[in-house]
Amino acid sequence: MEALNFFLPFAVGVFSFFSPCAFPLVPGYLGYLMGGRGEASLTRSAAIGLACLTGILISTATLGVVASALRGLFAEALPWIKTGSAIAILILGAVYLAPLKLSLPVLFKRPMGGRGLLGALGYGLFFGPVVFSCSFPLVASIFLYSLTLLDALASFLSFLAYGLGLGLPLVVLSAATSKLRSLFVRKAGEHYWWIRLGGGVLLLAAGIFILLEAWT
Repeated sequence: MEALNFFLPFAVGVFSFFSPCAFPLVPGYLGYLMGGRGEASLTRSAAIGLACLTGILISTATLGVVASALRGLFAEALPWIKTGSAIAILILGAVYLAPLKLSLPVLFKRPMGGRGLLGALGYGLFFGPVVFSCSFPLVASIFLYSLTLLDALASFLSFLAYGLGLGLPLVVLSAATSKLRSLFVRKAGEHYWWIRLGGGVLLLAAGIFILLEAWT
């Protein structure tokens, strides 16, 4: 499998992490999961981060199963699927760059599971759907992109790559001190437009690449 099949979903996952619906709440909730009393040990912090990542991967793998099933159904129409998906991704990229808010309703209002590792797993399961709803253009683009890949397994693995891009920043932040987490969120918020610009440009580039690949 070509590296691009993983790079694009992973990069879009990183951009999705900065969703304004969930990203600003990350430092406070990580502190809550770790007990809320001072700084946790590096081992405990890493375990909390990995539990969050596991929850995120479960939620993205669920979408991957759906995408891989659809990919198998429409295998014979791959050139037309690539063309349609490329056009849709270009539109979604333009929408993401525009000052528009395109999102879906959030079905879950708060994470489940309390504190500790179980709470971190629940937070990961909660974090994924919140980001899906708030960063709809990015997630929809990955879903469309997964339909253009060569087989159902590649479609499924593209969502795992997306989940890694979405979850690894949580692992890194969980290992940082509370002051560094707050500083990172503040700085990212100040430069959110540039982050959004990068995500939109990435979608436009992906749409153009898929369109050229379909007809060359």
